[in-house]
Amino acid sequence: MHPMTRANLEAALAGEALAALRYRLYADRADDEGLDEIEALFEEIGRVERRDHARRIAGALGVIGSSRDNLAAALDGELTEHHRLYPSFAAQARRVGDVEAAALFEELARDEDVHAERLRATLEQRLGVPAAR
Repeated sequence: MHPMTRANLEAALAGEALAALRYRLYADRADDEGLDEIEALFEEIGRVERRDHARRIAGALGVIGSSRDNLAAALDGELTEHHRLYPSFAAQARRVGDVEAAALFEELARDEDVHAERLRATLEQRLGVPAAR
């Protein structure tokens, strides 16, 4: 695949993924406000963004593998967020005085560690695969 095409597919996947998440959050807000019809609309559109658009683009990119491969990729992502990404964001936020944002990043890093542990346990216990720590 041409690098330009790959870059465009990756950008499209990011856009579809963000749209799907945004619609889920919009549906949650509509639910909070008791607006069932609007909630259902956002859920329906978001489902198409995720289950059709994002899935097809991810398939074209070869992003989705076997469950074993997907667990390993997810573990790698969670470990990256826990060890590098969120601690770096927290440190930067603290340096510029955004204490609340720093605390949020630190909390997210802890959550990602919990996610990593669950993924690691599943790889090791269910599939017998030694997992990175």
